Amino acid sequence: MDGPPSLSHYIEVELKPGESKDFIFVLGYVENKEDEKWESKNVINKKKAKETIAKFNTMLKLKPHLQIS
Repeated sequence: MDGPPSLSHYIEVELKPGESKDFIFVLGYVENKEDEKWESKNVINKKKAKETIAKFNTMLKLKPHLQIS
């Protein structure tokens, strides 16, 4: 692969006049200990990742962590 990896999101949104919606995209990395990397053969352990996502999966949970100037 040439260059760094990249990520893209695409969603279609329809809004009524005056309507707004919030969308939260979480991108991150969670390191598991060597003996905790796999749930089963070829199935990565997502427990720590899911716990992290749960901390930020609503605007109410996310807003205290945002730095908006």
